[in-house]
Amino acid sequence: MDEARVGQKGRTGHRWWLRGERPRGLCDRRFESTYIFGAVRPATGDGLALVLPTVSTETMQIFLDEFAARFAADAQAVL
Repeated sequence: MDEARVGQKGRTGHRWWLRGERPRGLCDRRFESTYIFGAVRPATGDGLALVLPTVSTETMQIFLDEFAARFAADAQAVL
């Protein structure tokens, strides 16, 4: 099981401009992220991945509920 943040957080770009003057335009400093929760069964290659907006106990519970739904009632898993 693993989790990762995926998103773009840009940096200020540089432009050629006249010495002593500032170029026109604003830099967009907004960014968005999303998180991938995933698990893989190495023996078969079966996997589960969910893309969720945050990392919290609630989103982890959503992932664990979905993970548990894929197993038989008497099956055991190690995370």
